[in-house]
Amino acid sequence: MKEYAIKGMYKIHSCLNEIGLLGENSKLVALPDFTFSRSDYRFKAGFPYGSLIYIDSKDVPFIPIEFRPNCCGIIFIELSDYQRDIAQITDKLSKIEKQKLNVTSDDLRRGNHFIGIYKNELRQKYYAIIHNSFEFVKIGYGEIPGLYTDKTNYWEGLIKKHSVVNETFSYLIGKPAADYYAAYLEHEKHSKELRIELANYLFEDCAVIFNETHEGFFSMNTIMLGTYAQKAPFTCPIMLSSNDSLPIFEIRKALPTLPDEVFACPHGGGYSILHLASGQYNPTQNIYTVQFQNGAEMTMSDLRKLNFDYRSNTAIIWADTYGFGNVTELLATISNFKI
Repeated sequence: MKEYAIKGMYKIHSCLNEIGLLGENSKLVALPDFTFSRSDYRFKAGFPYGSLIYIDSKDVPFIPIEFRPNCCGIIFIELSDYQRDIAQITDKLSKIEKQKLNVTSDDLRRGNHFIGIYKNELRQKYYAIIHNSFEFVKIGYGEIPGLYTDKTNYWEGLIKKHSVVNETFSYLIGKPAADYYAAYLEHEKHSKELRIELANYLFEDCAVIFNETHEGFFSMNTIMLGTYAQKAPFTCPIMLSSNDSLPIFEIRKALPTLPDEVFACPHGGGYSILHLASGQYNPTQNIYTVQFQNGAEMTMSDLRKLNFDYRSNTAIIWADTYGFGNVTELLATISNFKI
């Protein structure tokens, strides 16, 4: 896992060094849910989940486009009344594309996207999470260009290439990078507004508690990869598997290793490869060799093909081992939807 992320950082460093923009402070910060990306583009490019990457390009706008910012995030809401009417929710989801919300049905079920219902047993309060990204971020809408360069030709002719470790590293620099970042900010703003509309459609009279992105930019130079990052202390849920309770985490301390003051929280549990004992990565051949607990060994090019589970100790590690905050409450998981 570490080698996979180091390879990604090496590509960034190699490119910046070649174009004369390599500063001294570029770094990757791994959080407790640090893990491989299920996105094919991010995986092959070396961009992991559960991390922040700060790129020191000497104040020149520079964006590695293969990290594919999609404004993925969640809205966490308190429900005014929940009758556990699953049929009503599934019926609304089946009609989602007719609501003129600029939402496709796939936006709510793709990959690890879902809708979850939770309960505070002590206070008898119900809550919900909508975890998703929107297709329009990738392809664009109106005058705002899409951010996935394989789904729009807007950035064609502006993308620069750098050859490194027998691969091609793609990036934007200067004004095109600044324009890309500006487009991202518009998409993020619209994504957050749309999640509120979506929450009000699915759960009437709900109250928004948290509505933030975990896959995108904290700033022009700081990339969020499955991480919430804010300029001040905040409280948010940490999404785990359906088999676990939902921890609500209060972030109280900033990361000590970044130039800007950044308060960060893991967005989920991260993946755990089942029965894994150890593993190595060969960057020359771009292959992984893993050893299992029974002594068997496997050599492969894609770790994502192995069976995995979700880790459940993310909040405990972030609180007890690193001291960045504490769990304020645990909500019981009631229902999850991927429709």
